[in-house]
Amino acid sequence: LADPAVRHAISLAIDRQKIVDTLYEGYREPANSIMPLSIDDNEQNIWEYCAYDPERAKQILTDAGYAEGDISVELNYNGDGGHEELMSAVQANLEAIGITVTQDTTEWATYLNNLSDGNYKLARLGWTADYPTMDNFLYPNFFSTADNNYGGYNNPDVDAAMLAARQIQDEEERKNAYRAICHQIGEDMPVIPIVFYAHNYVGTERLASFNYDAQTIPHFETAELA
Repeated sequence: LADPAVRHAISLAIDRQKIVDTLYEGYREPANSIMPLSIDDNEQNIWEYCAYDPERAKQILTDAGYAEGDISVELNYNGDGGHEELMSAVQANLEAIGITVTQDTTEWATYLNNLSDGNYKLARLGWTADYPTMDNFLYPNFFSTADNNYGGYNNPDVDAAMLAARQIQDEEERKNAYRAICHQIGEDMPVIPIVFYAHNYVGTERLASFNYDAQTIPHFETAELA
């Protein structure tokens, strides 16, 4: 997993659309990046290796010198979170390109300790930002000394670019800087995005307008009756 070619191949092997359709009844979005569409729907954020292309995945492994059966990975996740079907779907996808897969589960508190201690192989985790900004999806997870950077990702150029982007006052200029950062992280691929969360609500024709923002906060103060 220290080899980016292996991470690229693993990501290309995962059928995100099938996972969304079969496990989440179409109510989530296949992740094409770490950056949710609701935060910044821009093509610069798209990660090349978040597509589904198992044949290309096999070719990447062949070109990198790996034969079928050379790679074994262990999927780690908390067994008390209802993630079994998702991880089994990932396992089937990886086995289809010749990767040997096992699973290991623990309860949540132990799992978090394992993440902090680096005691895992390929671990599952979700992320919901505290603020609806591009920075809040990148800095906490990928700055070299950030608390949530469990994988120990360390790219000095990305660190420097993040610190510089935080100083940009013009909003569009700042977004462009973060898009470039997001693209670079996608090339390094320290994490493999699978799906974007989605939230579903029951509506009524008695309301003319009602807004949930990107953090799923309901804005009753702007609601209008029909």
